[in-house]
Amino acid sequence: MTVASGMWQIQLISSPNKTAMEKSWVDLTKKYSQLKGLPHEIESADLGAKGTFYRLKAGSFSTRSEADKLCNSIKTAGGSCLVKKKQ
Repeated sequence: MTVASGMWQIQLISSPNKTAMEKSWVDLTKKYSQLKGLPHEIESADLGAKGTFYRLKAGSFSTRSEADKLCNSIKTAGGSCLVKKKQ
């Protein structure tokens, strides 16, 4: 699924295992109801000697404040995330 309009997203995890990313999305939406119904995408990042990593990102927010609110609610529930501007 491709993220639509907004310029802000939250990054949930990063891994060198692309196949595990879609399974992780399913697991995370079960664990954090805040993610249900949000668009998500897997972005690849070439980290040179470390290889290619895949970043699982969610949401499409028009303001950083909206993305911060979601990320903070996931952190409060025991998860981790970063707010990122869409590339």
